[in-house]
Amino acid sequence: RVGNLVTIVARILMASVVTGGGTGNVRISGLPFNMSASKYGSAFTCSVDSIVFTGTFVCGERVSSAATSTLYFSGVSAVGTQTQIPISSFIANTVLSFQFHYWI
Repeated sequence: RVGNLVTIVARILMASVVTGGGTGNVRISGLPFNMSASKYGSAFTCSVDSIVFTGTFVCGERVSSAATSTLYFSGVSAVGTQTQIPISSFIANTVLSFQFHYWI
């Protein structure tokens, strides 16, 4: 954190065998600070490998207008259609690397 700007950098690697599945959408909760309820501009850089989703690229977003510490992941098509990525999209050896900046 520098002032009111927080930077998150992560690399998530799924196991070579995924068991148990899961329901719902991919999200990361418990960020160190709540994202601002009034500042929507956030920079997001992401690299994925071995993930099955609808879209051309992946983005991160806050889905609530309230201050929150949860980051959701969506697939975005070339024409801008956005769909949250379900947990079932993560298969064996999925790699999700990202850098996310947000205001508090």
